[in-house]
Amino acid sequence: MSVIGEEEVRGCKAVFKTISADDQDQQPTEIESLCMNCYQNDLNREVVKADSATTKIPELDFEIPAFSQKGALSTVEGLIDRAVAGLEQDQPLRKESDPEVALKIEEFIDKLKQLKDVEKPFTLIIDDPSGNSFVENPFAPHADEALSVTHYERNAQQNLQLGIKTSEEVEQEQLGNKIEDMRNEVKSGGATEKHGTRITLHVTDVTDMSRDLLKSETCRVLIPELDFELGMAALGGKFTTLEGLLKDIKDLIVEKNPFTAGDSCTKEQVEKLQAFGKNIDKILNGQMDVHIILDDSAGNSYLQNLYAPDDDPEMKTEKYERTYEQNEELGLNDMKTEGYQEENNVD
Repeated sequence: MSVIGEEEVRGCKAVFKTISADDQDQQPTEIESLCMNCYQNDLNREVVKADSATTKIPELDFEIPAFSQKGALSTVEGLIDRAVAGLEQDQPLRKESDPEVALKIEEFIDKLKQLKDVEKPFTLIIDDPSGNSFVENPFAPHADEALSVTHYERNAQQNLQLGIKTSEEVEQEQLGNKIEDMRNEVKSGGATEKHGTRITLHVTDVTDMSRDLLKSETCRVLIPELDFELGMAALGGKFTTLEGLLKDIKDLIVEKNPFTAGDSCTKEQVEKLQAFGKNIDKILNGQMDVHIILDDSAGNSYLQNLYAPDDDPEMKTEKYERTYEQNEELGLNDMKTEGYQEENNVD
């Protein structure tokens, strides 16, 4: 599951792609631009769009800039309707003053309206530097293959727009960035390992909750028995215990989920999330037999072996070759590590 996390620190970008009813039998074979296909009824997905969010539909080269609309709780279809209404508002005046422009806008409005028929695939991107926008996961607490949420550090200009920093602070930060650009690239934390690491723990006793755990920002957390997956970057990197990680997951998925409060939630959604929370409590109390998987493509996560220096009979650590997509996510495909010195010496 890709979920919003650390929203006071990070911006977020939610992306999903629709397909037509005719294409529902065609299962996607690979990820494209961090999007997966979803179905026509996704137009009913609820969306929280903050004032600071930019909304994009790349297939139409369409963008609603940040702060050009008030924030709203709506649906995907509602966002499209709102965009149509905004464009139609001044059409009578345009037809009088500039008929040619009015005609072009009318044609574009028709294209927007056709999106609701989902006859062709389209992608909706909500990019919010405040981290306060959300797209509903109707399958929560299970993974949502149609939705991708990524996290990023805000830049100086975004912090200025949000009122987090003053113009003087931004100028100082930009000066620091120029100096940093003169140096070699430095990645925070440890280096990326040659192989990815997958740690699988069979939880058999409540004492497992006290195991020390290091979860890097590139680590996914899976609980197969609950059909649960926590996406990379969610919750950020942290050093904690297995108990602390599970409590953070419960807090993020159940307690802080914006679709479990107010009129936007449904009884079914609340019941599913409450059931998920109860299952997490059972794991914490040693009442449920599950496997916890830490899958870190960068190989920088760790789970304590209580039997060290002997092997842990309930824990398995595997090294694996990263896929092209995983290397792309880590920014390794375009990184040149050999021969660069010779190139730099060429006049």
